[in-house]
Amino acid sequence: MDLSAPIKRVLLPPLSREVRILLVGADPVTAQHLGALLAGRGMHWQALPTLAAAQGALSPGRPCLLIVSLTRKCLAEKRQVIRAIRHNPQVAVMALAEGHDPALVRAARRIGAMAYLVHPFTPDEVLFVVQNLQHHHQQYLRNLHSEQRLKNEVVRRTRELLDTIEQLEQAREELLLSHEETLGALTRATSYRDDDTGRHLWRISLYTELLSERAGLAANHVNDLRLGSTMHDLGKVDIPDHILLKRGRLTPAEYRVMQRHAEIGYRILSRSRSPMLHTAAEIAHTHHEWFDGSGYPKHLAGEKIPLAGRIVAIGDVFDALTTPRPYKQAMAPELARAYMEDLRGRQFDPALLDLFIDAWPEVRAIHDAQVETA
Repeated sequence: MDLSAPIKRVLLPPLSREVRILLVGADPVTAQHLGALLAGRGMHWQALPTLAAAQGALSPGRPCLLIVSLTRKCLAEKRQVIRAIRHNPQVAVMALAEGHDPALVRAARRIGAMAYLVHPFTPDEVLFVVQNLQHHHQQYLRNLHSEQRLKNEVVRRTRELLDTIEQLEQAREELLLSHEETLGALTRATSYRDDDTGRHLWRISLYTELLSERAGLAANHVNDLRLGSTMHDLGKVDIPDHILLKRGRLTPAEYRVMQRHAEIGYRILSRSRSPMLHTAAEIAHTHHEWFDGSGYPKHLAGEKIPLAGRIVAIGDVFDALTTPRPYKQAMAPELARAYMEDLRGRQFDPALLDLFIDAWPEVRAIHDAQVETA
């Protein structure tokens, strides 16, 4: 991580100066660079050694952003401290990690991290994530957005992000670096409507990655599907709350409105020339198609359904079955597997479902890990 590098110009609104920032667990050099970066944007910050120290430094009624450098020491923090941090509505958490260590990912989940960056990352990436976290957290605290304002904000931010991607396509290296954070911002926008959406998308991305690899796709295609899968339900931003958040069974009329999210998500994502966002658009459009042609919105059948849509459909349904909702209990993984096997060749591509079942130990590991950190 080179936080001393010059900061490139990016399309960011001003960061809020109302939110205090605590740098937790960072080594002195990293803390100095991060502090200088934040101070340069007029932010108030303080470096602290542990989460316990950060908890003691919180001011009642004042929003706070914790930027936590994850280390094995995080695993040793007392549970009551972690619980207090996670459930404090005044606190948002951003995690920084040295690598993709599953133990550190679990630690990030345990403390309620809303964003996760892995070294090396640039000053722009830190500022971009901080800005989005602050925006999300302030909207949560103030609860001022009506459904129409939220919808307009998501569309505006989506257009800005897609325009930025099109500009970056002139330089392939910068484009690749921007992809994951672009989709991360869109995912956070989706999760404003549903507290569980972020965890649902995280799990689906892992199921998609696993099944794509088992299907023999090239690494770049696996990555496109992994990231694109997190956008499969983006169109739900245009579904009214009384339908999207309904606790009981939808009426036929309500179900027809809900089905529109596939077309809406496709329209939002398909305008970009980015191959990855085209994959995301394809997934949004086709992940509810059934292999026998009885799905929606186009009633496609068999291999006329794009491979990306057939792959994501399996992970999406499995996670929906095994996750509790206000209107239902979670189904045990083995029961969900049996239920899906009964729909082999009807709802699901038989060959892909077989690959998913063959990877059952890995599927269970993903499911169990997410339950463990929920």
